[in-house]
Amino acid sequence: MAKYDISNELRQSVETDMANGIKWSHIAEEHGVDMGVIRSVHGSKLVRENVKKAEKGGTIRYWNGMRLTDGEPSPVKKYYISELENQK
Repeated sequence: MAKYDISNELRQSVETDMANGIKWSHIAEEHGVDMGVIRSVHGSKLVRENVKKAEKGGTIRYWNGMRLTDGEPSPVKKYYISELENQK
């Protein structure tokens, strides 16, 4: 369950105001909402943008050796300098 129940009209209006460079405190006063609502809209927007980047092949996030986008193992291997030097 979401902490804030935000209508689509309010979300779009807040995102438009943010894109126009209006300060968050002014946006909150204009729409008569708590600052937490503004933060929530901003956070949701960032998550949507990061998902779009990952889907396009942009930044791929890794966690615990697994790719978050598709759950496959990371192709990156760890090499230690001492091991590479000993192979000479």
